[in-house]
Amino acid sequence: MTGTGLAPAVRRLFEELIELGWPERHALLARTRSEDAALAAEVEGLLAAAEAAPGFLERPAHESELLGHAAGPWHIEARLSSGGGGDVYRARRADGAEDWCVALKVLRRAASGSDARRRFEAERRSLASLNHPYIVPLVDAGTLADGRPYLATRLVEGEPLDRACAGLPLWARLRLFLSVANAVQHAHARLIAHCDLKPANILVTREGIPQLVDFGIARFLSGTSSPEAALTPGYASPEQVAGATLGVTSDVWSLGVVLYELASGKRPFPGEPTGPPVPASAAVLRAGQPDAGCPAPEAPARLARALSGDLDALLARALAFDPADRYPSVEALARDVDSFLAGRPLAARPATRARRAWLWVRRNRAASLLGLVLFLALLGGGLALYRDARRSRAEASMGWRAHAQAVLASRWIENLARAAGPGPELERALDEARANLARETDFPPEGEGRLRLTLGALYLEVGRPVDARAELERAQALTQVTRGFGGEDRERIERLLAEARRLILAQAATR
Repeated sequence: MTGTGLAPAVRRLFEELIELGWPERHALLARTRSEDAALAAEVEGLLAAAEAAPGFLERPAHESELLGHAAGPWHIEARLSSGGGGDVYRARRADGAEDWCVALKVLRRAASGSDARRRFEAERRSLASLNHPYIVPLVDAGTLADGRPYLATRLVEGEPLDRACAGLPLWARLRLFLSVANAVQHAHARLIAHCDLKPANILVTREGIPQLVDFGIARFLSGTSSPEAALTPGYASPEQVAGATLGVTSDVWSLGVVLYELASGKRPFPGEPTGPPVPASAAVLRAGQPDAGCPAPEAPARLARALSGDLDALLARALAFDPADRYPSVEALARDVDSFLAGRPLAARPATRARRAWLWVRRNRAASLLGLVLFLALLGGGLALYRDARRSRAEASMGWRAHAQAVLASRWIENLARAAGPGPELERALDEARANLARETDFPPEGEGRLRLTLGALYLEVGRPVDARAELERAQALTQVTRGFGGEDRERIERLLAEARRLILAQAATR
């Protein structure tokens, strides 16, 4: 069987899968099977034949004869992988001058036409012009005895980005992504677009250092390069799939897909993208959706809260279907990711004055958490003062005043708690406040309702919807016995109760 008889979609998918390890290959095949069962079945047959008889597709027997032979100063030891137009081997210095290995990429004989040679030469020129700690460096280039070109790059011993990120907290995954974005921006500054950004082409060493590899379909951003047919389904931008002229925003899209998977552990699109992606915060709660190669270690409800708002807006902009609506550069995308990590406003989500103030409090978490603890410590004293005050002549209006004070206090505590972020200290503080409130039998219903509403909202923030529902249902009951709650309070209680019940169902479905 020859490569010329294969349909383009079959060839493209086979060439992508043959390079992947079993976990990534299995995941991509499963996704393809759900979209096109016939295509998946045909490619699975090719893969089975390739494993049973390596070299049957476009790889004649003499390709294996490279093993044990020399390529310039390099001794070829083993074949590592196979791509669209070249095979990658592990090679060692043949002269023994230096005992170190390289990844040697050799143009496949069956793919040695003028277009393939032009792409190979473009890859060599791209790597030669790049010098960045997160881009695998070019070590050597030359030709074999039969005239085929080869490239030698530093051999990277590491895992694909998605597998390397498995088990890392969200902030660590985002930090690693920023390193990758820095490398891509370096290439763009030298007018080179990678055009094949995906976890398999970003290897992470044991030291946690990412290495961007495989510039095989990279192109120079001169505006004159013709579109290439080679691409990776699922990571290629809509304009790349359509065969249009590409710019830096195509790499922005591919990085957006990678970031979506790293952040949520899910894929942004169930099939071919035709519009905006499913918000990542909603995707992590959707049962049965196929996982990407990077399972998120956080509980789905907690991760959904972390992604909602800023990160959802950031990903939506990076994955905008129209290139003009995306971030104009990888640098702009990275700047927003860094702003999210630092608690600053994002360009993708302009902040109001109130939100800017809230973000400032969030950046000063230690002081905010201290204020929260002080408030909870003073809560008991405030309750005692109320018991004394209710004996005064102003007893008739005390309920309204208590409610007004509770409104101000609850808003303050809610802002401080959210700024401090979820954690065991906040949960202990909430539990203590809840216990103190339960012990007070003389607290006015207006104030009690407001504080229970606040506790319910914060229990949702820390991922405890069952406790949130209990507090919110009590607050809802208090709205029936007092005029202290306004319409907005009742509406908010209903919204939060609906969210708590939804999260309880979602958590039950994931168990």
